[in-house]
Amino acid sequence: MDWQIDHVVVAGRDLDSLQRSFAEAGLDAPYGGEHANGVTHNCILGFPDGSYFELIGKLGDGEPPWWTRQIEGDAGPTAWALVVDDIEAAAAELADRGVTVEEPNRHGRERPDGTPIEWEMAIVGEELGTSLPFLIQDRTPRTDRVYPTGEPADIGVEGVSELVLAVSDLEASVDRFRAFFDAAEPTVRERTFFGAEAARFDGAPVTLLRASDDETLSERVDSYGDCLTALFFETTNDADLATTSTEEWFDRSVSLLDVDVDGWYGALNP
Repeated sequence: MDWQIDHVVVAGRDLDSLQRSFAEAGLDAPYGGEHANGVTHNCILGFPDGSYFELIGKLGDGEPPWWTRQIEGDAGPTAWALVVDDIEAAAAELADRGVTVEEPNRHGRERPDGTPIEWEMAIVGEELGTSLPFLIQDRTPRTDRVYPTGEPADIGVEGVSELVLAVSDLEASVDRFRAFFDAAEPTVRERTFFGAEAARFDGAPVTLLRASDDETLSERVDSYGDCLTALFFETTNDADLATTSTEEWFDRSVSLLDVDVDGWYGALNP
């Protein structure tokens, strides 16, 4: 099965602050609306490849149904999802590989313009998308969910192309992700610019980092468990993003974005 990134979630208490921070770096995410739970709301920046970048924050004093620690802790990178055409079949395929996956259930929200949006999602593993991704399938037109303004962002960013997770046990996590993606052994780098050993899967949009190699990563895993710690955007020569430095990342270079939010955010250079 081909796995495509649907979206990645960046979480914090104050949505306005998140939106402003990324807009200053060139990623201006329009307001997406309130979730049906009445506790969270979001901003969404949809890209030409069909993936999108979601900022999520709190409404009032209620407790979010998901990602409470991450939202309250201003964690930044929090969760990710893969889009599928047949969520029942995808869940069954994962279960056949020994991956824990829940029955799909329905969710939704209303856009600020009144457009209703509905989807089904299935939780994989123990928590919604914080380590293994959750699955999502649209019940209303996907373009309504991905593009709040009706069109993909025209900023020289093709989409979210790679995610990086910090994990407490690299070997065990490699086994879990190999089962999920039905993947071969990953390529391993003993040291990366994160200061940690990395395992990268061919054909899968995720790289794992050994958290114990770096104090910042270790503290992040202590706070949130195995978790997203970075996300990279695929860019074109037309991208105009505020960056701080350029680092080598496997066979690519990545320019780190100038964003005042926990985690790392990078533009993979063309």
